[in-house]
Amino acid sequence: MAHILILNGNDRDNHSAFDSYLRRLGELLVSSMHRVTLMALREMDILPCQACRSCWVKTPGECVLEDDMRYVGQTYIQADFVLLASPVHMGFSSALLQTAIDRLRPLLHPYTEVDRGQVHYMARYTSYPPLGLVLGKRAECDEHDLGIIQDLYQQIALSLKTRLSFVRLTQEPVEEVVRAFDRL
Repeated sequence: MAHILILNGNDRDNHSAFDSYLRRLGELLVSSMHRVTLMALREMDILPCQACRSCWVKTPGECVLEDDMRYVGQTYIQADFVLLASPVHMGFSSALLQTAIDRLRPLLHPYTEVDRGQVHYMARYTSYPPLGLVLGKRAECDEHDLGIIQDLYQQIALSLKTRLSFVRLTQEPVEEVVRAFDRL
């Protein structure tokens, strides 16, 4: 049994089909004996990163902003798997999801190292949960857009000291996403 955190980056209430897809996914994962925490980021108080670096200097490992990201970060690092989910807007995932990802910076040290030929911040923890990505693709989004998004989230995963295990679209049956977990 794994603890799966689903971060729903849908920033609009009118995308009920997207939210329904994630709720159904969560239900199926629970019925597969997983523990699921589904967080609708739009319902949380999440401020943008101020780039003050206080999480490295003043309060190491913890952001000085007092909002819901403290809970998100704690849940993130304790999860066995994190599923990032967002509709695609203008060829990219939501700004809300990106804001939450930016605020995970306290999970890393301020010191850098070279990893696969790139400079990245060093790990603060011994392990980080693998990531998955579920995207709600719209008609204007093409394969090129999806490739860019996948490449970007590969880099995000590398920066967060983990790997991107899979990318799925909400056009696929929700059971396919559950099977992707079974293959991990």
